[in-house]
Amino acid sequence: MNDFLEQFNDINTEQTFVQNEVEKHKVLAILAYFIPILFFLPAVAGDKNSTYCKFHSNQSLT
Repeated sequence: MNDFLEQFNDINTEQTFVQNEVEKHKVLAILAYFIPILFFLPAVAGDKNSTYCKFHSNQSLT
């Protein structure tokens, strides 16, 4: 179970995000917070390696 949870752990949470990445995916992040059942939306619809999308998806899930 612990290995499963490690994939959601973002160790570098103080990382600053690239401005164009924020502008591109901010609507997905907002939807994940306002409609909690859509917590997976930024991770699925955004870029696969986007730390911004992963961060907000994880925050919305918790």
